[in-house]
Amino acid sequence: MEESFPFHYSLLKYLFTLVGLLLSLLDIALDIWTVVPFHQDGAYVYMAVMIFLLLGSSVLLQVFSWLWYSDSLDKIETKVEKFADRHLLIKPFHFLQLGVYLTYAGVIEISTTHFLRHTNSFTEGVAVYLNHDLQMLRLFETFSESAPQLTLMMSIRRGELELITAFLQDFLTKKRFPFGFLLKYLFTLVGLLLSLLDIALDIWTVVSFHQDGAYVYMAVMIFLLLGSSVLLQVFSWLWYSDSLDKIETKVEKFAKRHLLIKPFHFLQLGVHLRYAGVIETSTKDFLQRINHFRNDVQHSIREDVDVKLKHDFLMLRLFEAFSENTPQLTLMMSRILLRGELELITGLKLLTAAAAIAINVALYHRGMHVYGSKGRKMSLISTVIYFLWNLLVIIPRVTALALFCSVLPCYIITHFLSLWLLLVLVAWSQKTDHMKSPGWEWLFRAAVGLIWYFCWFNVSKQGNIKVKMALYYSFMALDTVMLLGFWCWKVFEYAGCWSSLNPYMVIPTLLGLYVIGILVKIIYYRWFHPKMAEPSEGPFRQAATYDADSTDSTDLSPEDTAAAPAQPFTGVLKRSRTMAANFYF
Repeated sequence: MEESFPFHYSLLKYLFTLVGLLLSLLDIALDIWTVVPFHQDGAYVYMAVMIFLLLGSSVLLQVFSWLWYSDSLDKIETKVEKFADRHLLIKPFHFLQLGVYLTYAGVIEISTTHFLRHTNSFTEGVAVYLNHDLQMLRLFETFSESAPQLTLMMSIRRGELELITAFLQDFLTKKRFPFGFLLKYLFTLVGLLLSLLDIALDIWTVVSFHQDGAYVYMAVMIFLLLGSSVLLQVFSWLWYSDSLDKIETKVEKFAKRHLLIKPFHFLQLGVHLRYAGVIETSTKDFLQRINHFRNDVQHSIREDVDVKLKHDFLMLRLFEAFSENTPQLTLMMSRILLRGELELITGLKLLTAAAAIAINVALYHRGMHVYGSKGRKMSLISTVIYFLWNLLVIIPRVTALALFCSVLPCYIITHFLSLWLLLVLVAWSQKTDHMKSPGWEWLFRAAVGLIWYFCWFNVSKQGNIKVKMALYYSFMALDTVMLLGFWCWKVFEYAGCWSSLNPYMVIPTLLGLYVIGILVKIIYYRWFHPKMAEPSEGPFRQAATYDADSTDSTDLSPEDTAAAPAQPFTGVLKRSRTMAANFYF
């Protein structure tokens, strides 16, 4: 059915749709975050009203969404909706209160297809019609949930509202507000949105593979998602079990009190529980900073809780980057090469994915600064340079693996297993001491071997670190050259199928990027890398003092902290200290 529509779906509308999806997911998280404090404060009436508003509005939206779907089930145009219809999932989706997100998925799919492939006016018209239904549902949600919620919150949160209003007034006259912390807090919120978006994109990718009949790619994708998720949940639970008696945040205490921490991890939600804790502490600290800024007093809030939470969280994000995102990037790149779809927009998407991986590495690097640096502070330019050399090294490595996989897909598994096992043995020879149990230490070494398969990551001070890095990059360079050599051989063997990629241009470019990345790394460590603090100094000693069981540690002055005896490092403090000592040299 092809017909012309007098409507146009502009790029601005498309961007607003994407932002609206992110805000919708954030709204769900904030609704849950609002209900939990009501329960903890014993405000059961407010909690009941809040739940009634959420459930009532959700049921209303699902009813309208289902009625509008039932009117036009034979005219569904998007792939994701056709998939749901074919497998009789539309009604269950609405019963599970997910019907609106099915509409959202259809709008995102049809509008993305329109802008990337420049389809005809019929596709654009479908996007307009779907978006109209979505906007109508969002309008109903605004006045059935958001407006009553606002009334409820304003009636009980007048103190916080006055605080924020006073801050905005003082903001125009004072100049000492810590913009750096505001930026860090915003990055934390954006990180949550991107994490939720990543889940949605993963599901969309799996569905696309199924619709295209690429069942092997779909199986590999699901294996990567499940394997990475299980790995993260195991590490998260092990690190929680080390310090269940030292949980600080309200959301984690609530989960512990109701015996929900283990079920959360079983349901693959443990990492999101940690994210909730990070958001809670960051928000609490941010509001207190506003209050101190307004009252013109020195900010002296205890930040060790936030630091400890973020260290484990950043470590888990690092594992996710190399157990899920990097293999995914390799898989997608190899499929694009096989199908001959390498275009400018595709290249930009792949570059963005590689940059996201390098950003995770850089954020972990920046988080280490709290525990080990002295002298030169961690500046923005230092982080940018660290990100740059990781990006320049990761791109050639992933591209070489994708090129090899595109011509010899069966042998990539052999290559990975043989090299990974070798790297795990190397990690064992470094005598790592990161986990509480020697048995679980092997799991950590396996994760380190996975990271080393793509990028350098120092885990021990055994031996000369510079020599180890030189040996690692030399070995990886030889391995990358070998992978490119096999690809080049196949290209020449089947010259007619690979005319779009010239080995005489691809190989020198990739090796050149690799060499430039190593040179940038040398520049970083020569002029920008922070120095190492002694274990008995600064943040290390403060961390030990914070870990003491005294409930008055919040009120310790710097002199008291310096005079207090250092406690033995355990749990997250031991992990943080060990990784910082290995990182700074």
